[in-house]
Amino acid sequence: MVVLSVQGVGSSLPGRRVYNREVAELVGLDPDRITELFDVTERRWVRTDDGTTETDGESVSTLAAQAGRRALEDAGVAAK
Repeated sequence: MVVLSVQGVGSSLPGRRVYNREVAELVGLDPDRITELFDVTERRWVRTDDGTTETDGESVSTLAAQAGRRALEDAGVAAK
């Protein structure tokens, strides 16, 4: 039997915070109603104000790579 364990964890978040007032404008709901429905007041988007899909070089792959590096550091393992 193979025994596995998690040796380190890492995370990374997009830099752009999007609050309910901005989402409310997009979906036509009151910001407080969004909070009631989802119990969320902010979320993170890899998206710029002009609608492009990247901001400051962020993408899903760069965020994943950063999280991976942090997990390796947390585990005390050198990247090769």
